[in-house]
Order: sequence, then structure tokens, then C-alpha cells
Amino acid sequence: MQQNADASPVTGQLTRRDALKRGAVVGGALVWAVPAMQSMSVGTADAASGTVPPPGPQPAACIPSHGLLLVRTAGGVLVGIKVDEDGSIDGIPAKNGDAEFLGAAPRGYSGWVKPSAAGITVSGGKAAGGTALYLVVPTGTTFVGAWTADGNLSGGPGSPAGLDYAAVTPVSGRVTFSKAC
Repeated sequence: MQQNADASPVTGQLTRRDALKRGAVVGGALVWAVPAMQSMSVGTADAASGTVPPPGPQPAACIPSHGLLLVRTAGGVLVGIKVDEDGSIDGIPAKNGDAEFLGAAPRGYSGWVKPSAAGITVSGGKAAGGTALYLVVPTGTTFVGAWTADGNLSGGPGSPAGLDYAAVTPVSGRVTFSKAC
């Protein structure tokens, strides 16, 4: 009696390994069965309603360390505005971590002046409910850029000053600075 060349020497049956080899040799087709799902249970309330449950609660907004806003006057002067977590507004200092962030590539901003030096008035502070900071883009200026700054915005590595920065876009002339708590 002649034994099959691909048979197991012990049992005389075709092994799984040999079956896969044969399948690869004969046309290269995949010789494998993917398990199929045979049943699934759905809660009766969900099945009857045909609706999707609402998403879970959104993270609460908190006040970040500060917000930065750059605008350009009609005369081309770059103005740097900073709102602190207590709602106070001032210019962006020319030599600190914020200045390093704004001056680094790809931003490359420098030479900004304080709002008072440009003769513009800035409004803003803490948003109602104390959940964010805000600045209003001053009349007669053009928005250049804005960033929320805090030590834990994204959980990622910080800037040279140990802060994370997140870009912010104005909505209806108002820039809101917040972070997830």
C-alpha cells in the first residue's frame, strides 16, 4: 500500500499545514475559512425604537492659563494682545515663552507692539459662567492668529516655556480661549 506524500506519517491523514501548502501550489487561492458571526442580541428597547442612543456627556470647558491674539492695524503694525486667566488684558511680552512660541517656525512673528502703543482699545476678559477667556478683535484691525496657552491642553510635550498651544479661530469677531477640564 502506497501512502500519500502529504499525509501525516503517524495517521496517514492530510495535515492542516500540508493542505495549506497544496492550496498555495494549486492556483495560489487562499485556503482558509473566516469564522462567521452566527447571532447577535440587541436590547428590546433599542430594537423597537430604531434610534441611536445620544452621545455621552461632553468634557467641561475650563479657563486656560492665557490666550494670545495677533492683529494687524490698517497701517500694517502687528499688535500682540494677551488675556490672562484672571481676565486681565495686556500686550504680549517680547521676551518670554510666548514670544519664543510666536517667533518659532512656521509662525515666525516678531516685532509686535502692545495695544496701547498702537492706539487701539481691546475688550475681553472672562466669559460668562467662568468657563473661558475671550478677546474681541479690535475694530479697524485684521485677525492674524490666536492661540490658547496652557500646561495641559493636549497632554503632549510642551513648548520651551512648558506650555501647550492650540490655534483658535475667531467667530463673529470674538476669539474664545478654553480647554477641556
